[in-house]
Amino acid sequence: MSNSIKQAAQTYYDLGMTPIPVKFKDKKPTISGWQNRTLNNTDIAIDFPEGVKRNIGIVLGTASGGIVDIDLDCIEAVRIADRILPETGMIFGRDSSPNSHWIYRVSSCSAGTKYSDPTGGGVLVEYRGNGGQTVFPPSIHTSGEPITFSNDGEPAEVDHDELLYSVKRLAAASLIARHWGSGSRHELALALSGALFRAGWLDDDVEDFVESVCIAAGDGDIKDRLKAVRDTQAAMDNGKAATGFTRLSQLLGEPVVNRLSEWLNLGD
Repeated sequence: MSNSIKQAAQTYYDLGMTPIPVKFKDKKPTISGWQNRTLNNTDIAIDFPEGVKRNIGIVLGTASGGIVDIDLDCIEAVRIADRILPETGMIFGRDSSPNSHWIYRVSSCSAGTKYSDPTGGGVLVEYRGNGGQTVFPPSIHTSGEPITFSNDGEPAEVDHDELLYSVKRLAAASLIARHWGSGSRHELALALSGALFRAGWLDDDVEDFVESVCIAAGDGDIKDRLKAVRDTQAAMDNGKAATGFTRLSQLLGEPVVNRLSEWLNLGD
């Protein structure tokens, strides 16, 4: 990708994306009505004149052929995104927030959705689609940091519903990781695995999810947490007692567990 904003805009245009001019070191477009921009009414020469410092934004959603941005707003999500999100050829960020934007192309796009910590911890992950725009490389962030690619290939084409579920799963793992120190981590692993098994999850899925939570939380004893998963499954298979949602709510709080149940469609 060129370091020239104008050349970059042309490249994005050739990839079927709709570029718009954005104020330098800012996120605000320089034009009104940018939400209605499409490839058909884009003029690179007018929007990105030579010698004028600008950032570059991409209109998300159907205006750019289904381009969506999965915006990772917390370090926990960044740590485990490659374990949960589909692979894609286009990933970017900046020095203080690397690999924080994962770009995909979907055939059916929806409006943006934010997944937040219900205890007031802010946004964890955001699905950005119709009605939004994202500032792309080689722009300069408001902090003065360059926005740069870690993967500068083409966005992967993925199924919308599968991508959205992956985003919810990433948000759920990040949320639990945020609160993983709220009690005994061994007890948490027992209760979390019990809740997931009761919701019909398979062994490998539960182990993978618990391991992702541990990595996101910086838990150094993953071996013990995975043993807790196996012990829970063995207990349930033998008709013995195992903790689950009730104990998880005691350890993490009902708001966190309710949000987890909603995002992962675990039921009551």
